Amino acid sequence: MKFQIETPAGLYTTPEGTAHVLQHEWGPIHIIDHLFETSFVESLAAVLSRLPFTASDYDTEETRHILHLKCELPARILMEAKLSDEVLLALLPKGMGASHLSAVARITALALANYYPDYDGIEIGRIHVNCLPYGDLLYTHQDGSPRASLTGLYFGNAKWQVDWQGELIICHPDGESLYAIEPKPGRIVLFPGEIPHRAGAPSRACYAHRLTIGHKFRAVKADA
Repeated sequence: MKFQIETPAGLYTTPEGTAHVLQHEWGPIHIIDHLFETSFVESLAAVLSRLPFTASDYDTEETRHILHLKCELPARILMEAKLSDEVLLALLPKGMGASHLSAVARITALALANYYPDYDGIEIGRIHVNCLPYGDLLYTHQDGSPRASLTGLYFGNAKWQVDWQGELIICHPDGESLYAIEPKPGRIVLFPGEIPHRAGAPSRACYAHRLTIGHKFRAVKADA
């Protein structure tokens, strides 16, 4: 499946992505690969690795004393492709990467609308980049309210090896691990926000930080 968006340079059409679905009792999980060219993924990874991260994110209210490296991005600005916005440019190294970040955000929104037609009023709530080093301590959490939120996660490293681990763990409602999704470069994972999950820290074999862009959307399931 391809997606197309309008950019200041003209129409941008993604390559033909490949997708498969994992089943969860709270809704399907869609994994999409090959939506972005290797050069796109590498350019964006270079930008993500140089963002101004702060130890300001946490997984749950009970674990808010355990902070993770995060860079909050102006969500509405990226969705509206206001690439010259001063707030956005001030966050980016030498002002680079605005078009890539906007493209990923807008394509993620299109993908959610395509794969979750039973949700209405899909609207961005938050976009942030997380940076996880070896040894980080992550907890199972939910991103949003039941039947009222959707998440799109973009894996932002330029390369990743299997023995680097760092998988996204999808859990049963009772918290038991169900799926482990490898953070392949350029991969997008889509799922209802209420599905319990946790990020995986890289193994000692990996000397890079695990980079992801989290897109959190408000949406209402039609039969809610």
